[in-house]
Amino acid sequence: MKALRVVILCCVSALLLFVALSGFADSHHTNVRYLLWKHHLWHDPEFRGLRYFNVDANFRMSLYGKTREEVEWWLPPLIPESQNDPNDKYYGPEVHQPGFFWIGHSLWAIIFENGRVKEIRSFEGA
Repeated sequence: MKALRVVILCCVSALLLFVALSGFADSHHTNVRYLLWKHHLWHDPEFRGLRYFNVDANFRMSLYGKTREEVEWWLPPLIPESQNDPNDKYYGPEVHQPGFFWIGHSLWAIIFENGRVKEIRSFEGA
């Protein structure tokens, strides 16, 4: 009976160690914090899951058609177009649409049409 407890304790310890280390893995498949965040099981306004938007297109596309209130649960604060950005001439006409918002202080933007997400795209390298 004591051997069974030791085996169970070792297994639980290994599982906890795996989960703790996985939380820092830099992959959208194994990063536990990202997986919990994207499935509504962990909410941290400071967590920046945007770095996975370019590789996790399924999640990004799942936000299409959602309202601003629904989207704001996942994302950093949405910031309207800056009139003082000297680089806006390089971003294209989308930046000047009424439903255009920057996602936090990143180079990702979200475009709403009729109150629903129409497009999420990166302006990095624009």
